[in-house]
Amino acid sequence: MKSITALLGVFSLIWFCTSAFSQSQTDVPDDYAYLTRLHVRPTVINCIAELDRWIRTTSRYDMFLAPDRRVLKAKVNEDGGLFSGNNGSQQVESTVSMRAFARVRNRQSWMPVIAQCGVWHEHVVGVSLQQVDGQTPVVR
Repeated sequence: MKSITALLGVFSLIWFCTSAFSQSQTDVPDDYAYLTRLHVRPTVINCIAELDRWIRTTSRYDMFLAPDRRVLKAKVNEDGGLFSGNNGSQQVESTVSMRAFARVRNRQSWMPVIAQCGVWHEHVVGVSLQQVDGQTPVVR
């Protein structure tokens, strides 16, 4: 009787451990795995990854830089609504916004921008970059 109870206990412990560790984690691209160690929200990490992909295809910018402290201060607005980005106006559940820098193609200067992403069901559906107004003049 004791061996059956012990065997049942071992099987239930194994089942519990496998179900606990098989919880699905949100998919974070491998290039941005270091941001999870900084405790950045997965929504913000996916936004940065999508912005990097979008920058490679756009004709205006050629590089995007979001410093770690700006990523940690990214704001996630959980209010739904319409988001106008690179794919037109779309319905979103939340909006991620952060300050960053973008380099204009064929120039050597970096511009401060506000990067925004529209998120629907944990997927980024649109991105936009807006130049920050009222910036200090560039010293050359």
